[in-house]
Amino acid sequence: MPFQKMMLFGALGLVLVMIWQSWVEFQQERSALDGLTSEQGAGRSDGATRADLSEDVPEAPEMTVS
Repeated sequence: MPFQKMMLFGALGLVLVMIWQSWVEFQQERSALDGLTSEQGAGRSDGATRADLSEDVPEAPEMTVS
């Protein structure tokens, strides 16, 4: 029984480390994107916001079912 508990705690620890690592990577990507948009926004004099930047994203064509 103690061996099973140790294995479960080890697996829980591994999962927590993996979640933490994923969160750190997500925060790094987010801070890089925030820095990029703030630099682009600082160069604009018309007061463009993040919503204006999302208009440049193309949309996928609608699928038709035959």
